[in-house]
Amino acid sequence: MLCWTWKILLILTAVYTCNGSSDVNVTNVVQQMLSGYDPQLRPNYNGKSVVVGVTMYFLRFYDLCEKDMEVTMELYFRQIWTDNRLMFAPHVGNMQLSHHDIWTPDTFFPSSKKSWHNKVMRQNIFTRIQPTGNILHSARITTTVDCPMKFALYPMDTQVCKLELESFGSSTKDIQYEFAKGSGSVGISPGTIITSRLRLIGHRIVVSDVYLSTGNYSRLSVEFVFQRSLGRYFLEVYFPSALVVVLSWLGFWLGTNKSARICLGLITTFILIQLMLHINTDVPKLNTIMAIDVYLLTCLIMTGLTLIEFGLVYFLHSEDFHDHKLSDSELTKKFHSVVCNLDKYSKIGFPLLFIAFNLLYWIITLTMSNVNINGVVEFQE
Repeated sequence: MLCWTWKILLILTAVYTCNGSSDVNVTNVVQQMLSGYDPQLRPNYNGKSVVVGVTMYFLRFYDLCEKDMEVTMELYFRQIWTDNRLMFAPHVGNMQLSHHDIWTPDTFFPSSKKSWHNKVMRQNIFTRIQPTGNILHSARITTTVDCPMKFALYPMDTQVCKLELESFGSSTKDIQYEFAKGSGSVGISPGTIITSRLRLIGHRIVVSDVYLSTGNYSRLSVEFVFQRSLGRYFLEVYFPSALVVVLSWLGFWLGTNKSARICLGLITTFILIQLMLHINTDVPKLNTIMAIDVYLLTCLIMTGLTLIEFGLVYFLHSEDFHDHKLSDSELTKKFHSVVCNLDKYSKIGFPLLFIAFNLLYWIITLTMSNVNINGVVEFQE
């Protein structure tokens, strides 16, 4: 029994010694590798430019703010490159080092208003090195970027927001960016939701060079295509405004009831003005006439015309009222005849005019909003 106890102790001691030796070997590898290493100098200094491959996985998009023209997104941002100075023996396996100890690309987002690394328990960032010198630098980032928008077709508009990246200080002579996996370099979480008003249609990638006074820089862009959902606007704007216009036509059946017709015209006009003010709170103040403005303004004109129609009738009656050659009975008969004729034509003319406007409006806006952006990878929810 004592013999077996000694054997077990010897085995445990040997395992512990091997592990301790392995730790010492890895430490020695790191120390030797970083000895004389200058993190300020890029790999292959004075030689060919470093090729930095990029992949991104977008976790979520926060509310796309039309007023501020910006969108906030959270993503895994990964950069891949090779540094031959960091090659080591294959049996050591992959190692993780602090990104402060080695050279890393000075990548930034030109259109970003603010960005930060997420920090839960500890900063969400790591740098992994393979024996061949291949380096993977990964970080979880949240960034808010500018998103210039055009509202001429609002709410049938399609918006394109870009996330661009480039080197802050290294020109194309030093760094060349590329999408590491081509069109598959960008992934989007299936649970991504923007808002109830906007939905993500897809994305496309663009590789380009930008020419600045300080040199030429390699740039990568991911363009996200958002399309507005019309359901909310049909329920909250288009249907109510069309219904208000139809209600304003009830005055044609009220005959000579002046108070009722004027009251109906003023109420419908007030409702349309309130709708216009409500819509303008959702978008920035621009010197642009939007498609929805055209619709509401036309509806407002239609309700205003009902008031003008009755005003014309009342004016004609007032002129004849001073014609003393007509008896009271003849005057009343003539007034009713004028009102009936104008109202008769208005009962047909106003609906036909409004229907014609709607056909023209929807054909033009829906045709213009059918934007085809080449190279878009559709988003699968």
